[in-house]
Amino acid sequence: MFNVLNGSDTKEKVEKRIQDLKAELQSLTHSLTKGDGFMSNTGEIAETIKDKGRQALDVVGEQAHYITKQTKNYPKTALAVVGVLGVAAYFLLRRK
Repeated sequence: MFNVLNGSDTKEKVEKRIQDLKAELQSLTHSLTKGDGFMSNTGEIAETIKDKGRQALDVVGEQAHYITKQTKNYPKTALAVVGVLGVAAYFLLRRK
């Protein structure tokens, strides 16, 4: 990336780049420890994820209850649907 044969000009560029990266690293470290960025919102994000997870779990539970009820009412149809899904899964998974 850098031509080492150019002498002091290249060395100065490398040292300047190192100083720039150090300054950027210090800025990022200060930002993370101060709580200006993403880290300050982690509690809110975790709470939102928990709420959305609970909502999704409720919906899945309702759908499972509905499917169980329909399976008891229409056992032959349920068996046919499971069979078709099994065949479709086989054809999709055997492709590589």
